Amino acid sequence: MNTCISKVRKYIASLPPGALFSTQSCVQYGTRSAVDQSICELIKQNVIDRIVRGVFVRVNNRKDQYSAEEVARVKTNAFGNEIVEPGSRCAKARGLEDELNFTSSASSSSPASFSPKGESDEHRFLTSGHTTRFRLGDDYIQLRKCHGRKIELSDSHVGKTIRALWHIKQSALLLETIYREILTFTRNDFIELIAKARFMPAWLRDRITSAFAMRWQRLAYEVAMEQKRSRLLELPSRQL
Repeated sequence: MNTCISKVRKYIASLPPGALFSTQSCVQYGTRSAVDQSICELIKQNVIDRIVRGVFVRVNNRKDQYSAEEVARVKTNAFGNEIVEPGSRCAKARGLEDELNFTSSASSSSPASFSPKGESDEHRFLTSGHTTRFRLGDDYIQLRKCHGRKIELSDSHVGKTIRALWHIKQSALLLETIYREILTFTRNDFIELIAKARFMPAWLRDRITSAFAMRWQRLAYEVAMEQKRSRLLELPSRQL
């Protein structure tokens, strides 16, 4: 126990100011029982604070407030899982309320929300792990296990845009909407879009390629040529 708590103290002291950490990140310093006891003792000594179950921060340099995303990411990453924003929030952030309203009215089974009515959308995330929820202050952070493709899109600007368009659904999504959302993409953004095309549903991929046919074909060709040149450069000279 004494050896374990000393190692946990040293680990905590090495973290950047205000950084959150999980119980899971300390299991290398002893048995699970010893780690749990060490953390409980450090809480009693007012060395660390518990933010939510399994997530803590050093008392003397903690921030006044932590976002739901910060807490959820630490908790899920501790078990090798990922989280991303749900498509509903990505769509709303892009001002696509009209399309979302059309989708909601078109089907009573609309997936616009996967949580009890009235709970904050800012506390909802998609995860590669199990569906769960846990309390943060007066609200709950909610994690829903989802299709792996949506996780693979990541929370980059391009990934969020794809999930926003995906969430609107085929019946309501217009080419004009796709064009407006992707028109400002930089060259690198568009290359990322092409690379992530394999994670999109076929209907969305077809509509995006229809809206940007010439640009898509040109950049896809350039990327293919660059990859081919890279493979040739990697070949031993005797194989050339």
